[in-house]
Amino acid sequence: MGVGKGKKQCRYYRKYLLFSLFVLVLTGLIFLYVKGNSSDIKQVKIGVTYMTMNNDFYKTLNAEIEKKTNQQGSRLYVRDPELDEDKQSQQIDYFVQEKVNVIVINPVKSDSPKILTSLNKARKAGIKIIVVDAPVSKDAKVDTTIVSDNYQAGVLIAKDMMKRLSSANILLLEHHNAVSAMDRIQGFLDTIKGNSAYQVVSERETLGQTEESMPQVKKH
Repeated sequence: MGVGKGKKQCRYYRKYLLFSLFVLVLTGLIFLYVKGNSSDIKQVKIGVTYMTMNNDFYKTLNAEIEKKTNQQGSRLYVRDPELDEDKQSQQIDYFVQEKVNVIVINPVKSDSPKILTSLNKARKAGIKIIVVDAPVSKDAKVDTTIVSDNYQAGVLIAKDMMKRLSSANILLLEHHNAVSAMDRIQGFLDTIKGNSAYQVVSERETLGQTEESMPQVKKH
């Protein structure tokens, strides 16, 4: 029992370490770009809008951005659109009115016409746009996109599962509007395809929300 518990704790800490490392690298890349494009501005104003703040990843990322912003004496505007593309579009418009220097966005919906229109307005106003975690449509002109290989992440998750479990009935928790989430699922499904020991028994739309996901997990 003690050995098994120790192994579980090691896996947990390893995953937590990798998660934290990814957030730190992502934050570092964001501010490397900000610094390189705002060196002549006394106080950089940064507007940030995530698809939701009801997700541990975005909470952790935002905490690191806030820490870095405070260290550099920049001003930070953080908004939560709560998975509403209309709200996110309005938030971008607000950033334009506030004359921020940089907008960091994790899009609610990558091909939302309203979000893309607002982003293009921001770009015309001379605001630098950084997209994180999920890309936006090519119809929007952005300055840089920082994303991980989510398809490959799905592949690695599937391989890790197959290494640990000889068989599994699988519940997929989906978020159809998030390209990053769907890419991970596709990588996962492509990896287990053709192996009858691993079966997807149910799929549920949870919008990437913890309070939506946990009840589904408990049901199954």
